[in-house]
Amino acid sequence: MVPMQRDIGCMSTWCSNWKIVLTASRCCTQRFDFLFMLDHSYGHDRQREDGLNVENMNKSYGGNKPKLRVTYIAQEKGFLGPYLCKLQPGDTQRLVLSPSNDGSFWMGHEEQEKKRHDVIVEGQTVKRKHTKKELQEILLTRGITAKGRLADLQKAATNLGILIEHVSNKVIEGWEGKSKGLLQVLWERGWINNENNNAYHYYTIPGRKNEYNLTMPETSLKSLMASCTDFEEEETLLQHIGKTMGVVFDRSPKCHAEIASEGIEYSWGCAKNHYWRVLLD
Repeated sequence: MVPMQRDIGCMSTWCSNWKIVLTASRCCTQRFDFLFMLDHSYGHDRQREDGLNVENMNKSYGGNKPKLRVTYIAQEKGFLGPYLCKLQPGDTQRLVLSPSNDGSFWMGHEEQEKKRHDVIVEGQTVKRKHTKKELQEILLTRGITAKGRLADLQKAATNLGILIEHVSNKVIEGWEGKSKGLLQVLWERGWINNENNNAYHYYTIPGRKNEYNLTMPETSLKSLMASCTDFEEEETLLQHIGKTMGVVFDRSPKCHAEIASEGIEYSWGCAKNHYWRVLLD
């Protein structure tokens, strides 16, 4: 039995341990495929940094969210909508605007060219706090490996006299090289009706309300994107790493860790079953 470090703050260490387990297992037998059953947890469900996650997308281009990976349009159903689209089954869709693109569809040609590149506003600055990742990198230059919440890292940096804020020139963001955003991606797939050239104002991330104050899902960028098959079936980071190793990671239904039946997962499931039987006073 190879000891496993379940430090969700250091996924690389965890993956290295999985590789040790698999290497040792394959030395014992070459006849079997490997399936690892896990329950739902923060570590098990953690997304790839560039994974297809609607929460990592803005309405428009740019922003400080991660750039998402290229995706494949496998078929019309579940990928392409009822309106005019630029993609066909078998195409790949890039979720970042490249120099060869025309820019966001709701802008005219002149506006597209005007907003192509970032513009630095002279004489104006903006102040923002360092992200958790940035603070970890700064502390690492001092020889300190820091983990924990953002507030903990900010406190550690302050104690060492490190500024937790960053001052830079104000920049008006251009679209070239930036994430496309929900509206552009869905328009390319044919989920956006732009007949009246009013799509940018009509569609919103949460969706518009009808006369009964109920959300209309067909107007919600988040709902439309999340319902696409490639976003629905996106692998977790652990499943993706497992595939590169030639093994399968699968997860039990939520709240039923006992189905995983492996080590701590089985014990956790048994503990839940016992808790359910305890009468509350």
